Amino acid sequence: MECEMMSGYLNITINDQNQVDPIAGAKIIITEYHNRNRVVKVVETNSAGQVNFVELDSNANRFSPSPYKKYDLIVQIPPIPDRYTQPQEYVKSGVQIWESRVTNNQDEFVQIKKFESMPEETRNNEIKLEENSIVEPEVDKIYQNPFNIPDPEPVSPPGVFYMFSPTKVPFVPTELDIYIGTASPYIHDSRVNNKRIIKENYIKYLKIVSAQEFGGIPKLTEEAAIANLLLVNSFALNRVYTEMYRNKGYNFNITNSTIFDQHYPIGGNTFQNVDALVDKYFNQYIRLKGKIQPLLAQYCAGKSGSCKNKGVPQIGLNNRSLKNPDLSHADLLKHFYDQLRIEFEIVTAEVVEGNPKSYPGYPLKLGMKESSINTIQEFLFLIRTKYDQIPTLEVSGEFDNKTFDAVMKFQNLFEKGKKDKGVVDEATWYRMSTIYVEITKAVEPRERYMHAFMY
Repeated sequence: MECEMMSGYLNITINDQNQVDPIAGAKIIITEYHNRNRVVKVVETNSAGQVNFVELDSNANRFSPSPYKKYDLIVQIPPIPDRYTQPQEYVKSGVQIWESRVTNNQDEFVQIKKFESMPEETRNNEIKLEENSIVEPEVDKIYQNPFNIPDPEPVSPPGVFYMFSPTKVPFVPTELDIYIGTASPYIHDSRVNNKRIIKENYIKYLKIVSAQEFGGIPKLTEEAAIANLLLVNSFALNRVYTEMYRNKGYNFNITNSTIFDQHYPIGGNTFQNVDALVDKYFNQYIRLKGKIQPLLAQYCAGKSGSCKNKGVPQIGLNNRSLKNPDLSHADLLKHFYDQLRIEFEIVTAEVVEGNPKSYPGYPLKLGMKESSINTIQEFLFLIRTKYDQIPTLEVSGEFDNKTFDAVMKFQNLFEKGKKDKGVVDEATWYRMSTIYVEITKAVEPRERYMHAFMY
């Protein structure tokens, strides 16, 4: 008797330096895992550097404990004038396809080349992806007492401006400097190799960590996913705001060590459903009542039901949500934090770095006319210079049919999992803003786009 084919989907995006630098015409050969002579499909990126919704079998080998099937991607990049005179190639080994899920694979080739300089992580231009945490043995994380981390004191001398000074309010950064390896935030280790520091877009970091840390939980509810995302985001924002590592003389914000920090697998894939939540909640975090800093929100998978690091069990959050579907993400967190005797609140970051203008506070829709419409039209007008799939429009301040069409096209390119398209909500506003700033960075002095949004 033949097994019924179960399938999942794969979205592929290939950029050169960042998301406003797409590579068109890249060939991706999808093969069986560790059997590259068995080609499954061959696809090619469009002018946006994308291949969307490639359907693949998700039936894992019957001897495999994994709830997903793995594939290898052979990525062949054509010569690019003024950059690469010869074709380039690399391999992503172990891309996971889950039943009825959409896996997103977004690669920046410049970053891939950086990974290839780390022989411990790559070999022969091959990046071997890690298994999802849900199928791996749980690692004991060190307890780090959040009550012992003081809010930073003002330290800037008069007349001196530090872009990342902790005298500012907590903010969402555009990028993170991540050390690939283990280092302690409490003592300086001179053996740290600065060549193992990479830059990562902050939103992409959240998506990769979320997919790895909790995205594989079976029957993951939306409210449990949001609660887990707030834990991940709060932890990372604490590292950024308190500058724990930089204060010890390191040149990075955080590591990818699961002992001290969060599991960031290099080259990691993400899940479309979780990505959509990250886009919506990336500027919200948990903090202790009476504190300014985001909470160093510790957690664990919680396969045994509890956490040795006195954190929140992620599987426990989801189990409680499944049993009590009416509970919100705040209710779920409160249940576990009450047990830990922690009083907390969920707040929205006052500052999103790289955002030239703040979201007006309400969705923008067809038929509206106001100054905020001018802003999104300016965003889209510039974004179109990199993505000609977006139709032309005028900066009129009116949300007309042309603006609606441009918004729809933008969301189809960058927010594929979005449910209510054609409306510019907070998530779409910040996604437009991020891409707008990425383009602006390439053509304008840093001071122009960095000055206003920190205040």
